[in-house]
Amino acid sequence: MYITSNFDRLPNEIYFLIFDYLNSIDILYSFSNVNRRLNSLLKTYSYTKWKFIDLTKLTPHVFKYYCLQKRLINEICSIKLTDEQFDLIQFSSTNQVRQLNVLLETNYHLYSNEQFILKNLKKLIIEQNALTWQKPLMIAEKLTEVLIHLKTHADLIELLNCLPIVEKVHATINYEVTSSNESNSLNLISCSNKLIDFSYLIHSHRGLVYFVTDYDLIELLIKQMKSLINLRLYIIGCLNTIIDGSRLENNIFNSLPKLKQFHFFLQSYGGKRMKSMDEYKKFQWNFASYTNDLTDMHFLFTLPYQFQRLDECLNEHFINSIQTTFQKSKDKNVNDKLFGMNNIKHVDLSCNLTLNLLNELKESFQSLESIRFSSSTAEYLSPPSLYRQSRYYLNSIRNLTFDHTCKNQSAFVRLLPNLNKLILNQNLLNILLDETGSGYVCRVTHLEIYSFQRHYLENITDSFPNIRYLKLKTLLTDDEGPIRSYIDCRCHHKHRPVSIVDVLDELLKGKLRRLKQIEIGCYFERDEINIEPILSRIIRKHLNETHQFHIKCENYKSTRCGTGTILFF
Repeated sequence: MYITSNFDRLPNEIYFLIFDYLNSIDILYSFSNVNRRLNSLLKTYSYTKWKFIDLTKLTPHVFKYYCLQKRLINEICSIKLTDEQFDLIQFSSTNQVRQLNVLLETNYHLYSNEQFILKNLKKLIIEQNALTWQKPLMIAEKLTEVLIHLKTHADLIELLNCLPIVEKVHATINYEVTSSNESNSLNLISCSNKLIDFSYLIHSHRGLVYFVTDYDLIELLIKQMKSLINLRLYIIGCLNTIIDGSRLENNIFNSLPKLKQFHFFLQSYGGKRMKSMDEYKKFQWNFASYTNDLTDMHFLFTLPYQFQRLDECLNEHFINSIQTTFQKSKDKNVNDKLFGMNNIKHVDLSCNLTLNLLNELKESFQSLESIRFSSSTAEYLSPPSLYRQSRYYLNSIRNLTFDHTCKNQSAFVRLLPNLNKLILNQNLLNILLDETGSGYVCRVTHLEIYSFQRHYLENITDSFPNIRYLKLKTLLTDDEGPIRSYIDCRCHHKHRPVSIVDVLDELLKGKLRRLKQIEIGCYFERDEINIEPILSRIIRKHLNETHQFHIKCENYKSTRCGTGTILFF
């Protein structure tokens, strides 16, 4: 029996209605190159409907078919890629890309053998990891907006000198602010005179930045941006840097005559104590200051608070001890509106856990999603009965991170009924499970363990049955790179590497069958040349043929005895 289809004869409007029910990637993957008419309709539809296409969720096989074989990438105006995809992709000289978003999942540098010419590119976004800007990477003469993560202040100077007509730059400096040679940072920049919107944020993604930030360099940079209308500064890690009203006026406000929006946060250690807020009352923005006497930290910031994180500010006295340029109200709702702390999503804690602090976290930080304990200074904790009272539950917290020295706060997990992501080292995990049991962490789906020890693997699989994303590294942090000898190709790192083959085999034959991603760091195998086929055979031994997966291992010739990542689809 022969069945004919009238699908090709449908009017254009029906096709457009079908497209409206699908996401962009499925439309292109399913309908492109079926026939000339559909190709023409796709182009017409893209001009009116397609805003953004995210390729980061594609399997490597689909990505290669979709982007490399069909070569549709040059038809898209806005696209998001991972660093690995970016390394594989090729842009033609006639590409229409106006917005490019690159998600750096593993690399710190974007690298390409060829120089991309993106004539129409207006917006570039580099997110997640630190990036060292390389001028040969691309030519984008129309680029007006950049959102980027950088490693040093010098990288930012180089970037600004490469952008002749840029109007908006949001730069995040990741941790190593002045760890490299900053001699070029003192040079005047030739940045665009069209730059009207600028952000300079220092991000402490692995703990607080200590004594590394030179505020004078940042101030020198800002003074050259005469056309700024919007300015955001989040500066941490300064030493003996107190910004009084006259310095702020002479070096920032008088240098930026067009400035209308100003959001500021400065954290400094030591130095003279801020005496009064009276000198800030003459400005059009509300200012606040706070001094933590225990840590000798000083904070100056604008209100309402406009950033999503707070570093090292919090203790039980924080809210009540803030000095402001306006009169505080006894009405808590009014104070909440003036302070604007409700948008904060992450805080760093290095203080005693008390009832007052828990109440502040619950009442003043209602959008809080992530907490990091950044030291073990809390020697005196509240009685254990505190952690058994549901009225102190912090229902909004999804992510919890412990530094390797934070062994006094592990019982805090009892107050987080919706905890989803946990980052800590192996010894602290053992303490946590001994003190609290696995009942408080059984819902965790994202687990990262550092200083991982192979003989505790069974305990991990038993305690976290719902794990989807698992990272196991024998290193203390991601910043600590394991070194392989060039002479005998063996790992001479002080942390003994694990066998990725043995770990993967035990994970898959155990209770963890719903894993979506496994990352195993600091491994060394005797047959690293064939490591990916070996891992593939192990996966096929435990999973049925319908499971698709992708394996990515660092080159065995690398100086790092590295990281292996397995993705399951």
